[in-house]
Amino acid sequence: MDRRDALTRMSLLLGGSIIGAPAFLSGCSPYDHSSFAPFTPDQIELLNELGEVIIPTTSDSEGAKAANVGEFMNTIVSDFYNEEEQNLFIAGLSRLENEAFSLMNQNEKIDFAMMLEQEASNTDKPTSYLMMKQLTIWGYLTSEPGLTGLFDFAPVPGQYIPTVKYTPGDKVMHPRVADWQARSFANFHSS
Repeated sequence: MDRRDALTRMSLLLGGSIIGAPAFLSGCSPYDHSSFAPFTPDQIELLNELGEVIIPTTSDSEGAKAANVGEFMNTIVSDFYNEEEQNLFIAGLSRLENEAFSLMNQNEKIDFAMMLEQEASNTDKPTSYLMMKQLTIWGYLTSEPGLTGLFDFAPVPGQYIPTVKYTPGDKVMHPRVADWQARSFANFHSS
């Protein structure tokens, strides 16, 4: 599988196209990062709080804050986004700071995030919220809390087991297999 195919598949997993994909596809071309300063610890914490609204902690798994998605966003934005994308992201971060997002209670944070989601769905242009949401999901699904909390570990190489018992509530067996697909597969092979 080549890089373009992998990015296409990952974008489908995330529910659309990845903002910043041209930066990944450009390979090793030099890029001057001197104009972009990394986020402050307070900004990283603010991104973690937004991430926690998008992927909250539950009784079964840790949320985005435990995965430190803010630090992940800092790395991706500073290392892979072009200047235009960085400026859009920073504008969204400034909006969160100006709205005092970190001082809101949980319900206010959820309402604010839903308002941002609605704004993003009303335009065809990339939005800073969409960037933050995509990076939150990506950062969480590639973190230890995300992987251990959501997915079942299957050692590879291992024994081939053509049928696997599945009971409702089990963890997903593979990130590309949806809950209903796993149930359908298990039910088909158990009859």
